[in-house]
Amino acid sequence: MAGQNPVATDQIVLSASKTRQDYRLSFALLFAGILMFGGFSLFEYWVASTGNYPTSIAPIVAISLLASVGSILITVGAIFTVINWSLLRKSHRAA
Repeated sequence: MAGQNPVATDQIVLSASKTRQDYRLSFALLFAGILMFGGFSLFEYWVASTGNYPTSIAPIVAISLLASVGSILITVGAIFTVINWSLLRKSHRAA
């Protein structure tokens, strides 16, 4: 029992490969959100230019949900992409 060193709880050792994997995942979330929101925007443009507005509630809800999920993915993906990018830069500086 003697001679054991206490573990520092304020330091976290990050794996560079795990951080790279998280960076790719967060970038994929950002890209998916951009595609979803872009699809919504293109649909809105098409509807406004042709006048083919949906008549039932189901397509309106589905399209609004697509835009909402897309904007959430953009926000979450952007936040985690920047965080993971920063962690990767710090790990390259430390090496």
